[in-house]
Amino acid sequence: MKTSVLILFAGLLMAAGCEAGMQPQVRPGAEREISGEHPRLLGSKQDLQSLAQKRPQAYARVVEAARKMEPGDPSVTDDHMKMVSMALVSAIESDSELGKSAVQRAMAYIKAPIRIGHENFGHDLARCALVYDLCWPYWSKEEKLAFHDYMD
Repeated sequence: MKTSVLILFAGLLMAAGCEAGMQPQVRPGAEREISGEHPRLLGSKQDLQSLAQKRPQAYARVVEAARKMEPGDPSVTDDHMKMVSMALVSAIESDSELGKSAVQRAMAYIKAPIRIGHENFGHDLARCALVYDLCWPYWSKEEKLAFHDYMD
């Protein structure tokens, strides 16, 4: 009896999985085109510029972290804050120098071995992806290829 119930349960799960796999569940109206422009992960350049204008005090803190602070400073927790701040300011202000510096920081992760074990390598991937998107014009073709390999 116990075996029959387990087999029946397994069969129901498999049938449900097969049926669900054949019919993707997409909420009506949830589909939209993905922009081919960069940046796009956190919004368009215009969206980011608008947000910076609407929140000048918050944006001033991002600019300070991007331009003046380094990881290890009391208010900069780590490289994540620095890299994301640099990338955001670069995208909003079209600052090529800051963008290229953010790319170089990302390349340090890309060139290094992927961390293993109890390491937060997913954070490394995420911060490099944000720099890739926000600083897209400042990546060389070779750097873009290295990023693609890193993400694969």
